Amino acid sequence: MAAILTALSTGCHGLRRESHRRADRPEAPARWERPALAAVLGVAALLYAWGMGHAAIHPYYSAAIRSMATSWRAFFFGGLDTSGSITLDKVPGAFWPDALSVWIFGPHTWAAALPHVIEGVLTVWLLHRIVRAWAGPFAALIAALTLTFTPVTVALNRATIPDTALALLLVAAAGALQKAARTGRLLPLIMCGVWVGLAFQTKMLQAWLVLPVFAVVYQLAAPNPPLQRALRLLLSGAVTLAVSCSWALIAWVTPAANRPYVDATSNNNPFSLVFGYNGLSRFSDDATAFGAVPATAASRMTGNTGWGMLVNHTVGPQIAWFLPLAVLAAVTALVWRAREPRTDPLRAGFLLWGGWLALHAVVFSVSNGNHAYYTAVLAPAIAALAGGGLALFRSAYESGGRRRLWLRRRSC
Repeated sequence: MAAILTALSTGCHGLRRESHRRADRPEAPARWERPALAAVLGVAALLYAWGMGHAAIHPYYSAAIRSMATSWRAFFFGGLDTSGSITLDKVPGAFWPDALSVWIFGPHTWAAALPHVIEGVLTVWLLHRIVRAWAGPFAALIAALTLTFTPVTVALNRATIPDTALALLLVAAAGALQKAARTGRLLPLIMCGVWVGLAFQTKMLQAWLVLPVFAVVYQLAAPNPPLQRALRLLLSGAVTLAVSCSWALIAWVTPAANRPYVDATSNNNPFSLVFGYNGLSRFSDDATAFGAVPATAASRMTGNTGWGMLVNHTVGPQIAWFLPLAVLAAVTALVWRAREPRTDPLRAGFLLWGGWLALHAVVFSVSNGNHAYYTAVLAPAIAALAGGGLALFRSAYESGGRRRLWLRRRSC
């Protein structure tokens, strides 16, 4: 607690130093930073692991995890049973860590939930690291705390649901994109494509929702010449496509007699599973048009649609506590930094996280129903904006109320 109070009292100094910091050489952490981060990670681990032996194990996914832990064929194809007759109605990537954990530790509830606890803690740590590089240590600490205590993340990080892996991998992709836009290097942009491709292996098309935002941020903020920026985006997009479709392509070229039948499809085609049943059919009442089968009553999602979805009585308490602050921070920062140079990294960060939040909110509002836990992917963006926003308003207040985000010449 003392470390956190010290962070609050020195946050303005951290922001001022941040404005002078070289992009490729971060400043050394202050004395309070590591203890504060360790405390946050410890709390996150405790929250997520509490009662892990009685975790909310999804009955459908748990059957597949058990099968995948006992058969390498079922492991790769996501077989629902060890005989390999039929697959999950999802790609298996998100369940590979669960199956490996069960294979190592045995068929225990806590063994299936353990990878999700680890993924949740890693997401908190990674978000802290990314926000620190963008907005300084004060903002990073607030972001980590916000993500740790977001109700939907606490609930989800002890359940066998793919969204924990999705959030971790997309946060990693955002960090790589942020570095690519700040430094102009190619390798971070390629790694961004790899991370998004791996995220696709967990929740398929939902992982691609961030791509338009990533492309806009890089094109607007990277220091490279325009043509080079465009060509590098195309290269990164090709990497994303290759990694994303790798499992579906391997499953497609494997003879049907040598693999399980692809569930939720009418043609045994993994691409119909990925782009049909789990993709375009979510925006259409005719699933068969995409090679998918209609959803059963048990699997059909209900409610949680419309433009008020994020603040309704079901979803709002799970994700929206810091939503007003996040929206206010994004809008204010973009207005206040409007006249800064094109490559301004502070504005780029608010555009990145604000775009992530806005695009997901729009898609969730127009799709055919959503589970409340789908909104877990919004938590990192809300947390980052909350941290950056509080740092923004604090520095503006301590600089005498002037409209500027970070102090350049005036001492705090």
